[in-house]
Order: sequence, then C-alpha cells, then structure tokens
Amino acid sequence: SRRQRQMCIRDRGTVEWARSAIEDLFARGAVSGVAARRFEPDAQVTREQFVKMAVGAFGLEPADEESGFADAEPDAWYAPYLSTARKYRIINGYENGLFGVGDPITREDMTAILYRLSNAVLDIRLPEPKTDSFADSAQVADYAREAVGTMAALGIVRGREDGCFAPRSMTTRAETAVMLYRLIEITGGNVK
Repeated sequence: SRRQRQMCIRDRGTVEWARSAIEDLFARGAVSGVAARRFEPDAQVTREQFVKMAVGAFGLEPADEESGFADAEPDAWYAPYLSTARKYRIINGYENGLFGVGDPITREDMTAILYRLSNAVLDIRLPEPKTDSFADSAQVADYAREAVGTMAALGIVRGREDGCFAPRSMTTRAETAVMLYRLIEITGGNVK
C-alpha cells in the first residue's frame, strides 16, 4: 500500500530531488530499505546491489544458473541477479574474472550497465552519443565512453553542479534510483 511504502522510506525527504524515483522503484520491488523505515539515500551502492536494482526495475526474471564470476557465491542473495544480468550480457565483470562483489559501483560502470541494458533488453532506440557532454568527458574510460555519451544524450545521466560527470566517483542510492527511474520513464519499463 502507499502508506506502507511511505513508512518504509521515511528518510527519502533528505533527497527531495530523488523522492519520486525512490517511491516508484520501491513500489516495483527494485529497491528496499536498508534498515527499518530507512532507505539511506546517501549510502554508496555496491556493484551487486546495482545489478539487483536494474534487474528488478525492469522485471527481468532471475536466472537459476551460476553467473560464472569467481568471487560470486552461488547461494548468495545476489547470485540470481548476477546470473540474469550475465545471461542478457548486461554485465561483464573485471578483466581478472571477478565481478567485484562488495565493491562500490562507479558512475561510469553504472552507466555502462544501463547502456547494455538499454541495448540488449529494453525496447528503445538509442541516439547518437554526445561524446563531449561533460567537462571531464576525456576522463571517462574507453569501455564506458559510448555508454556515457549515449546515456547523456537520452538524459539518463547528467553532470554534477560543476558540469563534470565524475566517472570514477561512487554512486549513491539516491543517484541510482534517479537514473533507473529516468530510464523507466523513457522506455515505459518495456522490455523487448
């Protein structure tokens, strides 16, 4: 119910700019509180938490097979989400075969996952990337450059107050909710 949803995320008011996104994603079951009635919008998001949010936001069914990442425990809460994301080629992991379980997700990694999600799963036509959208666009890693430019052209990612994207900065729960919500709004949440 709406009252229950509001009670569970009572601290969303600390980031009023993210309120609608948090409420929508909570209603979809894509995000949940981290403690009784607390969303903790300023807390960092780990790589596996973000994958769970992305899979849940678009209603992708978690897969049963293992993800194949050396650092992913097969019985962990995140295992089915990593498997689903790997199946759809939404995630790659690190070059060393690890996913990076427990690592905070950077803005460029999150954007790369959103781009792959849009490309592989969502019913959306992607625009040409805006490669110089931000004052620090040259600092975006090669693997994420097209993703950042495309998601910027869609309006999914935006710069910070200083006009920078801050590609290697960590992502907060509120920022994550807003970016997923923007993608849901553009696509209507529809998958291919």
